[in-house]
Amino acid sequence: MARAWIGTSGFDYKEWKPEFYPPDLPHEEFLRYYTTRLNSVEINNTFYQMPNPGKIAAWRDAVPDGFRFSLKVSRKITHQERLKVPSDALDYLLATVRGLETRLGVLLFQFPPYLRCDVAKLEGFLGALPRDLPAAFEFRHESWFHDEVYRALESGGAALCINDSDDGTTPMRVTGRLVYVRLRRADYPAAAFREWQETIRGWIGADLD
Repeated sequence: MARAWIGTSGFDYKEWKPEFYPPDLPHEEFLRYYTTRLNSVEINNTFYQMPNPGKIAAWRDAVPDGFRFSLKVSRKITHQERLKVPSDALDYLLATVRGLETRLGVLLFQFPPYLRCDVAKLEGFLGALPRDLPAAFEFRHESWFHDEVYRALESGGAALCINDSDDGTTPMRVTGRLVYVRLRRADYPAAAFREWQETIRGWIGADLD
């Protein structure tokens, strides 16, 4: 049965007191409390530093069944190697994240704005990804937004990340059963949130996660 996984980019923010976290909540209790409010989180520090097995195990054991971690993939893979395969860094990441077991959500591959479309490299990269590890691709150069790329993602079992920011919204193209949306505008009026709610309900009704 399809469902929505709702979360924020990160959880370890002391400035979220007292609006989100209770003012007297100890820092080490942030994640536990977060899981009582939301069912997913996008981890950003994995973009700057590869996760290690110990950290992965600690995250896994700190949350209940039904919670999901989505991880932003290391910049070594997305910004330095740029779809290069084979890749020792990619192999390490794919092996390590399996330690999250059922708590693993999505691997978010966010590419730099200067990376232009290369369908052949994308297809080769997708071929190196195990189909049982959900993946979403966030492209930030407009050259990527066309049917050949969408077909490659569909064939590779990956999602096109839909990013809604103050700079605009990427195409609302669904490339499989997984839909990954990042709401990144500085402010959302109530009407905009209602519109997104209806869109997400439509995806769930179509049996999309």
